[in-house]
Amino acid sequence: MRSIFIMLIFIVHVSVLNASVKIGILSGVVRPDLIEINDNTLFIVEGAQITAFKLDSLKEQHVFCKAGEGPGEIKCVPSIVNYLVPVRNNIMIVGMDKAIEFSKEGQLIKEFKIPAFTNYLYPLKKGYLGMRLNHCEDGKSYLVLGLLSDSYKMKKELFRQQMSGMPGVLQLPIDRVNIALIKDTLFIENSNLDFEILRFAMTGQARGKI
Repeated sequence: MRSIFIMLIFIVHVSVLNASVKIGILSGVVRPDLIEINDNTLFIVEGAQITAFKLDSLKEQHVFCKAGEGPGEIKCVPSIVNYLVPVRNNIMIVGMDKAIEFSKEGQLIKEFKIPAFTNYLYPLKKGYLGMRLNHCEDGKSYLVLGLLSDSYKMKKELFRQQMSGMPGVLQLPIDRVNIALIKDTLFIENSNLDFEILRFAMTGQARGKI
């Protein structure tokens, strides 16, 4: 599954060539939190809802998942994105305490509880690539991405980003870490330093940056 990085590169490339083409309008999309592209399908996450569009025409195909705590439902937490993650031939939405696997057509495959404040989860051969919300001794909160054990304990930290929530702010900004998994390489956008993309092997070894 290609991620938003691929779309950004495509948009920049087309803009440079001055040959942008309007192919349609994303109907019903108000405030997208996350975009994922898989083959010829564009998935957009808004809160708990997932909408699938045909990529070449932007025609809506499926709408599934919603806010709640029942089957096929996931919680929405202010300022936190529910991540959409490729899993085998399906997709999985990961909330703060629950993960739900759907088919690409929106059929519920399975769901399971995860430790609270887990915001991203990708199954590896052993353990997971995961992200946790950590409250540290300095009084600040961070999104911490790293390698987790089968019991979801952090084994190796790869990246952390301070959360931007401030007291007294009614409309909290969205906190996210842009992540892309391409073959055996993990790409992380380092928002701490303007625009920088970090590269890691799936075993955690750093492979440089872009």
